[in-house]
Formats: sequence, C-alpha cells, structure tokens
Amino acid sequence: MEEKGRLMNMANAAGIFHRYLMILQYIPRYPASITTPVLLSRLEVHGIQLTERSLQRDLSERLSLYFPLICDDTSRPFHWSLDRHYQLVIVGKGVSHVKPFEPK
Repeated sequence: MEEKGRLMNMANAAGIFHRYLMILQYIPRYPASITTPVLLSRLEVHGIQLTERSLQRDLSERLSLYFPLICDDTSRPFHWSLDRHYQLVIVGKGVSHVKPFEPK
C-alpha cells in the first residue's frame, strides 16, 4: 500500500510539472503578453483543466519564484510575459508530447 501511495504522489508531481511546462510554453517574451483567460483556453485544448484563480496562483506564487515572469496588473485581465532576455528551451518533441506519469 505504501508503494502505491508513493506512485500516486509521483503521478501528481508529474502532472503538476507537465502543467507548469505547458503554462511556460504559452507565455511570450515581453513586450508581447497573454491574458489569463487566453492562457486558460490554450491549456484546456491540451486537457489541462483548472480555475482561473488556480492559474493565477501558479503564475504569481509558484512559477514567478523561479522564472522571470512579468505581470501587467494595470488592467484586468492581467497580462503575463517572460522577461525579454529569457529563453525557455525545451528539447525534444515539445511539451505537448509529454505524457504525465500514470501508475498502474
């Protein structure tokens, strides 16, 4: 039973990691930007379902700790960008081909 719990935690972590990579893939470099609702709709195309508030928390409380995210909060919906000098490089087929780990 303990092994199954560990595998479930790994599956959850892999799913969250996949979601974070998908989010980062869609955020353009400044001065271009993307709004939270547009980002949500792009994630839904890939089967990632979350609320707008959850996406906002991912961006402002989690991903912005490790990536140079810029939030223009002067109007709603907020606009998000990556620092113009930052380059996110994903090697291989891209994030859309990454499948989250699912325990058997």
